[in-house]
Amino acid sequence: MRIIDALASVAGRISTGSAMGVAIAVGLWNGHEGDIDPVRLGAVVTTALAWLAAEVTSGRKPSDHDIALFNRIVELLPDNTTDFIRNHDFGQSFNGQHQAGLPEIGAWEGTRYQFLDRSLQKQWAAVYAQLKVFNAALVSGTGPVGAGPLFSAHPDHSDRDNPEPWVQKHIDTLNMESGRLSKAVDAFEKYSRNRLRL
Repeated sequence: MRIIDALASVAGRISTGSAMGVAIAVGLWNGHEGDIDPVRLGAVVTTALAWLAAEVTSGRKPSDHDIALFNRIVELLPDNTTDFIRNHDFGQSFNGQHQAGLPEIGAWEGTRYQFLDRSLQKQWAAVYAQLKVFNAALVSGTGPVGAGPLFSAHPDHSDRDNPEPWVQKHIDTLNMESGRLSKAVDAFEKYSRNRLRL
């Protein structure tokens, strides 16, 4: 095994961290009658233990379940969907295909759709909650335009240039909640790719 591979392993990281802690502790020797400053030593030991715990955690291989679940989420939130929730003005009509994956994710229940990694699940729970809020706003605030594939917050035959106050309220809510969902999805995907080493 190459040295770099050994250092990258959990055992290698622990050995390296332990050696680092010992070196720092020796460096704290105050040189007076062989005594060690207990306050400084306590700080070093605490820091070293925290570092070792973090290293052991980061050295764990992500579970196949978590990777598969993340990939499924990305599959149901393709670029056209993330672009839609990021940029669409709900004062305008939209193609229903842009939000096709959102209802499916919103219907997920049970441990099959939860991450085993607790930190990852905490991030996902925030996204899921915001997705449910957006889905509810989408269902209550929009409808099909005629019989076509387009959807709109404006009722058929209404004045789109001067919407009724209740229609404008739906539009404003959708724009606000879609912005929140977009930020949550982006943050989750960035965190997950780093956490899952993808």
